[in-house]
Amino acid sequence: MRANSVGESEKRMPDTVQKASRGASPVLLVLAALCFLLPFVGVSCNSSALQGLAGSLPGGSASNAQSAACLSAISSTDLYTYSGVNLATGSAPSTATLPQSCSTTAAGTQNSSDTPTVGVQPLLILVLALIVLGIAATVLRSPLRYATALAAALAAAILVVVSNSTAHNAVSEKITELANRSSGSSSLGLQGVGGVGSFFNIHAAIGFTLILIALLLAVVVNAAGLIAGSGLRMAHAPLTAVGPAHAAEQQPWPPPQPPAV
Repeated sequence: MRANSVGESEKRMPDTVQKASRGASPVLLVLAALCFLLPFVGVSCNSSALQGLAGSLPGGSASNAQSAACLSAISSTDLYTYSGVNLATGSAPSTATLPQSCSTTAAGTQNSSDTPTVGVQPLLILVLALIVLGIAATVLRSPLRYATALAAALAAAILVVVSNSTAHNAVSEKITELANRSSGSSSLGLQGVGGVGSFFNIHAAIGFTLILIALLLAVVVNAAGLIAGSGLRMAHAPLTAVGPAHAAEQQPWPPPQPPAV
């Protein structure tokens, strides 16, 4: 009786894992796709570097104090925020509203040509295509369903990491280009030691972290479904049941001969 219950439990467990994997995989991949609406890359000021540069420029104490107040106010603010949609479509990033202390320190009115738009990032388009492929794999039969979704999620996770580095470089280059273009009219030049990049912090945002987590979870879920569907079992020692038939099977052969009289 005990052996039968253990055997039935072993048969039910792979089926349960496969059903859970089949339901969780598309949910995780849909969540990964929705992460494109969240910020992927943020650009903030390196306030300490800019304050040092502003203090070295000629000007009155009132002007320097206002510059310091402006930089202090935006030290924890992302001036530009690129969502996954911005990077995939090449659209302009979101721009932060500057506080009142920066109203007279900003060089003129910003227009669309001053926004560091980096253009279409093709790797993120490929990531979206792989996510759609992983979701569509739900209609396939096992084990092809799990293998396809696993490969798509893993490839998408790798491309997200690569595209993040590519986007950072593109943002840095665009900011440098805009700084070089406006250096002639700006009173606060950015061509100091270390280049323009030393005055800005370009960092990964929450969308990048969440999409990576969702994709890696999809990899784990589909790997579990693939293993469960393959029929692999953990090796275990056979259970010994107590009963006349099993007792007879355990008797040595040939049976021992009675001693001679």
